[in-house]
Amino acid sequence: MARAGTAGAAADTPYELFLRAADRGLIRTDAATRLTALFYEARFSSHPMLPARRDDAQQALNELAGSLAQAKHSVGPG
Repeated sequence: MARAGTAGAAADTPYELFLRAADRGLIRTDAATRLTALFYEARFSSHPMLPARRDDAQQALNELAGSLAQAKHSVGPG
């Protein structure tokens, strides 16, 4: 995200970074929200993550990567 125009600060939560990127039009908020929720579930829950949840995370990552690639392309090389 830093290459596309939104660098994270040391104190940022993943959600804060995603919100800033969404505000700048770099990513879709729904994909970021889904990924953040899955991250918090994986990090702080005591139950094992189901394979379907991993697939949901991968889909959200793919959507975010696509958004960032489009943003980088529209901004140009850098």
